Amino acid sequence: MFQQLTTKQSRNLAITLFVLMVLFLCWFFIAPQWADARMYTSKAEDLQFKLAKYQQAIRNEPQLKKEQLDTTQQLNSAQLFYTGMASGVAAAKVQTTIRKTVEKANGNVISTQILMEKKGEDFIKITISLRLSGSDRVLQTLLYELETLRPLLTVEKVVISSKRRPNKQNIMTTPLNIILEISSYLAREEIE
Repeated sequence: MFQQLTTKQSRNLAITLFVLMVLFLCWFFIAPQWADARMYTSKAEDLQFKLAKYQQAIRNEPQLKKEQLDTTQQLNSAQLFYTGMASGVAAAKVQTTIRKTVEKANGNVISTQILMEKKGEDFIKITISLRLSGSDRVLQTLLYELETLRPLLTVEKVVISSKRRPNKQNIMTTPLNIILEISSYLAREEIE
């Protein structure tokens, strides 16, 4: 088949094959290099953007430190958690506060128990289990009082049981048996 080609056709075929070979080499060797260069350029732009953000944060460091100090002072003045005491003392204070709150709500404390404390990075979580008896109104008043106290007391678990029967006339005179798990936090050290 190639033997029947004229000299001009053979030359054109050779040039075409040469061009195809060059394009083939470019596609397999140069195109991946070009794609890698684009990828590295994109990564470099991303890193430049991050660097600009970090430089801006460094320039704003005095302002950020002032804002951090103001926020810390506001947090300390809000008295949201216990500070400057041992965890046992804080647990006793939480227990006393809970007992007083239950008495204020006209409930009857059956028992309180300090549960295992959970230590975090900056805070120790103190949890108290409380068992009491009282009416619906006592529970409502108690929950409201606990949620509004400072340092914060958080009601994490509520279990209510009753011996009330729906068809009885004296539903409101039978007290509820209520079990609450109430937690508060103790700062490990004074936040500065």
